[in-house]
Amino acid sequence: MSLHEEIVANLSGYSKAMYSTWFFYRPARILLDAGEGVSSSMENFVFGIEKVFLSHGHYDHIGGLPGLLQSRRSARGDKEKPLEVYYPDGDELIGLQRQYIESLTYRLGYDLTWHPVEPGQRVPLGTGRDRGYVVPFRARHGGRFTSLGFNVMEERKRLKARYAGLPESEIAVLARSVPREELSEVYEKVILAYSGDTMPIDPAVVQDAEVLMHEATFLAAGDR
Repeated sequence: MSLHEEIVANLSGYSKAMYSTWFFYRPARILLDAGEGVSSSMENFVFGIEKVFLSHGHYDHIGGLPGLLQSRRSARGDKEKPLEVYYPDGDELIGLQRQYIESLTYRLGYDLTWHPVEPGQRVPLGTGRDRGYVVPFRARHGGRFTSLGFNVMEERKRLKARYAGLPESEIAVLARSVPREELSEVYEKVILAYSGDTMPIDPAVVQDAEVLMHEATFLAAGDR
């Protein structure tokens, strides 16, 4: 199975414009948006979620959040497992949703933390083993609030360009005679890019992403 096939196989979710959008990416334990139906569809798999990333505050992307939070305190699973919610800094609609949730769920039984984020801010993933990190990027959805997309990223190693074309036998000889850091370099790889439902995005932001989830069907403004 190729890398992009493996990524897609580990994605589950639903998207119908104006009604509900949400996607769970299992290896990173993250939920991308939280539209209606997420808790009823995922059932006890809601306990697999460690972080929720909200692209913007429209109802079809946040309407399922109250039900998700309630499910995690009443379904069969680890009811004390903490949950973190990341959202665009300054999004007033999400702020109102947060107030509504906090007025209903003051006794959750687990730690719920809210994190406003900005484009370029790195959010580490995983506990116990490295699952990479998420980097928000700016998207446009209309209106006056910031909309975010999210790149799920990993740090990887590769041969430096000057060695990449050498035969394997020569690389093996070099590996015994030069320091490892001389042969290889660390680079950032976009595993999964999620833009939400947005106006055209800058293709450079998702350059070389293994999988791109772009709800709109265009990258150029003229194609809109």
